[in-house]
Amino acid sequence: FDFAIIEKIIVPEIIRQTGIEDFEQELRIKYGKYEKLYYEIMYYAEEAKKELSHSASTVIEFSAMLNDKKYDFFIPVTKEKANEIFLPIVNESISLLKKVMNNNGLTSENINQVILVGGTTLLPLVREQVALQMSIPINFSSDPTVSIAVGAAYYAANKYYEPSIIAQALSSDDIIGEVLSEETAVAADLEIETSYSKSSRDKEEVLLLFCKGNYEGRFFRIIRSDGGFDTGYIPLKAKKTEFLSLIPSVNNVFSLQIYESDHEEIKNLRQEISITQGKYTIGGQPLPHDISIEVDDLENKTTRLEVIFERNSLLPQKRTLYREISKTIKKGSKDAVVINIMEGDKSSRPPSNLTIGCITITGKDLATDLVKGSDIEIQLHIDDSRVLHTSVFLVMTQQEFKNVFSVSEKQISLDRLREQYNLLENELTNTIRQFQYNDNDLWEIKASALLEDLESVKERLLKLKSGD
Repeated sequence: FDFAIIEKIIVPEIIRQTGIEDFEQELRIKYGKYEKLYYEIMYYAEEAKKELSHSASTVIEFSAMLNDKKYDFFIPVTKEKANEIFLPIVNESISLLKKVMNNNGLTSENINQVILVGGTTLLPLVREQVALQMSIPINFSSDPTVSIAVGAAYYAANKYYEPSIIAQALSSDDIIGEVLSEETAVAADLEIETSYSKSSRDKEEVLLLFCKGNYEGRFFRIIRSDGGFDTGYIPLKAKKTEFLSLIPSVNNVFSLQIYESDHEEIKNLRQEISITQGKYTIGGQPLPHDISIEVDDLENKTTRLEVIFERNSLLPQKRTLYREISKTIKKGSKDAVVINIMEGDKSSRPPSNLTIGCITITGKDLATDLVKGSDIEIQLHIDDSRVLHTSVFLVMTQQEFKNVFSVSEKQISLDRLREQYNLLENELTNTIRQFQYNDNDLWEIKASALLEDLESVKERLLKLKSGD
């Protein structure tokens, strides 16, 4: 809604007053010369939207330096004009909502109420159209903006600060630089992983410990923060199960400590374990879409999607994949291993998904030749903030390549996007001709509607520039 105000009202008025014809294109460029102004007018657009939720009109007023000249803008906005540009967005949102219900076999009769949350739902147009088109009772008894804050507070209340290894070591007054170096070196050969439920209704909760590296002769100890539970020193094993006693109706915090054979603690391996007993807790946000990798489909001479993390999986998630190199890559060549990570429907074709990140390892990155059939290990970890951490290990060359991608910020190749558009346009055109040849009028109409929808975004696609 805010961007619609910018695109349909503010930007045309700026162009009219300044005569800067390429202003809209320049405004879209990330880190461009108008980026500061973009965030300013985004704020003004949001404030105007709020005003229009209870007023018939408002004014967007601001000053800006454009091409070394100062301009003062006074832009009136009426509710009628805003509703005109908001309506297509509202209709699209309601259409998606209906599609979700249809995919899950639900009708309006199955839904008791629609709870409106978020500042946009303050707009009368949104409330009217949702009630009219969905035929479901609307609940706006709670403040939509306060609801967002309360939900965020509930979620944040179940998150705990986990200092980094270096921060933990430096915060210990009794450790000096030399001791820190020795302890880090010793701990480098041991890795501890834990698995447990962050909420429980039982009096005890199971903790799984997984040890990698040199754990022989070492011990662990788990102490509850109130001192009422203490395991004592227990020898480490490759896999160990421990039952933790919980205090009812509170958040139980435990400290997992690792010790050397002489019972000297390895402080940078200390972990905090938090389990809420009998209380409401938010386990983590669910993934809104499947996350997959694009793999070769040799049978159909194309590519297909292989799911990594399924839709509705609670974050954080972690997975390791093992694959074989499909062709030999010479050291120093331009050939490459390409790992394309995508978000969308796992059952659809790759072009219909959005690219999260593309990992490319060329022959110039290799220490030696990479032979066809050699193993490749791909580790993927997505955290609560939907940040994807990847590690690709080439077994033959003993090389590791790490990358970090934000799921909420898609990496899109405009050339690939336009190529996929042209392929889809040609495919739909040929399909329509086939339906016409077979006198299949019903499917011809449906395919023509899809082609019309596709062509409706062509102009916007051609206007996109790298950096938008």
